[in-house]
Amino acid sequence: MDLSVPSSLLSIERTSPDVARPGDTVTIDWTVEDVPASFVAVYFADSLGNSHQATFSGEAAYSGTAVAVVDGSRYAAGALTVQSVYVQADNRVIDYRPSGSLYKYPSGLQDPKTTTFDFSQLNINVETPVDLSVPSSLLSIERTSPDVARPGDTVTIDWTVEDVPASFVAVYFADSLGNSHQATFSGEA
Repeated sequence: MDLSVPSSLLSIERTSPDVARPGDTVTIDWTVEDVPASFVAVYFADSLGNSHQATFSGEAAYSGTAVAVVDGSRYAAGALTVQSVYVQADNRVIDYRPSGSLYKYPSGLQDPKTTTFDFSQLNINVETPVDLSVPSSLLSIERTSPDVARPGDTVTIDWTVEDVPASFVAVYFADSLGNSHQATFSGEA
């Protein structure tokens, strides 16, 4: 077995509609040659630059489907644009870029047979009622625990936001020696 031979992408096609809404599944069919792939990921950037991916992971195969479910709380409305297509066979990786450039690991891998694809046909338009470009706005914040804290005491801070519910809030503060501390909230607000 020649370990310098990569899993070469032969074809890739989006098989789901051009428009995706929260809860929809994005499907991308792919085919490779020479060596079966055990992991394939199509990396996208949404209109705010957030990274998302459709993936296939399983028993090595010469064809398969990379899948992503659109989460309306994480995908920004607008264009979802392909950034790269990552194909892995064992420890051999080829990461195809829309520009035609490649990332190969290990670097001594042979070039795949085809290096350029029209990845624009994989792009999707996301329609979601949540506007992720609007941040949570802090309306109020107040410490509700006593003025003096002793070992074992809990420091409680109440806060209120508007526009978008907050899933994480952290308040950082320093003690008289300069040690850093934090009070956090994590969950659904």
